[in-house]
Amino acid sequence: MADNSKPPPPTLLTPHVSEASSSPLKAPCNPHRWGLKPPIQKHSVAQKIQRLRNQEDLGSLAEAAAAEHNNVTHGDDMSGANAASKMYQVCMVCGAMGGEIDHVNRNAAGLVAEIVEVKGGKCNVNKVQLLRQKEMADALGAKVRVKLQGVGAQRASEVIANAPELKDVLVTIL
Repeated sequence: MADNSKPPPPTLLTPHVSEASSSPLKAPCNPHRWGLKPPIQKHSVAQKIQRLRNQEDLGSLAEAAAAEHNNVTHGDDMSGANAASKMYQVCMVCGAMGGEIDHVNRNAAGLVAEIVEVKGGKCNVNKVQLLRQKEMADALGAKVRVKLQGVGAQRASEVIANAPELKDVLVTIL
């Protein structure tokens, strides 16, 4: 017997409710106006770094090291180990989710200066994700920095360097 208690998954034709808004969405807007959605759970930077280290996977360890390296000072400026403690990129118009943001660096005025994407281990680079982050960074007057740590760091840096659309993305190998 089929389980009819679950609603059907949203499609392009059926409106759905976004995490960023309580109103039903219609079609996604074009172009998106990306912004930052802070974490739901409030933790200090030290708590988030410790929880990332407790995950013991290379990506989480690299995120903890990068946040320390950049001296992130506020817990809302970085993602944590679970979904409720992550910071997300969200369209401020339609509520579409663009993906997780690992952390941001702020300037002396408190504005976002860099959006930081951290890759550890094999350092698989997602060009679509980086292009979304670059679009948001451009709108904020910021830069995108990719921090790489692991066996795939050199290859990933070459992928970014050889993609003309990512020419402004800064790369740091830890």
